[in-house]
Amino acid sequence: MTTLKAAETITHKFTGERITFLETSADTDGAYEYIEVFLPPGGEGPPLHYHMKFEEEFEVRRGVKGC
Repeated sequence: MTTLKAAETITHKFTGERITFLETSADTDGAYEYIEVFLPPGGEGPPLHYHMKFEEEFEVRRGVKGC
């Protein structure tokens, strides 16, 4: 498993989705991760899903995210 550092960005090679890790679980002693996701125009993001052990929150900072 790769350990990512704060401010490191990964790009999905097929969708163009970019994820920047602003705070990693290593930075927060496992309390949370804080990431910024860029979806290109028309990008759908991940499919509908849920997590048993943690919560996710989303905030649209620019543009519009359709449902």
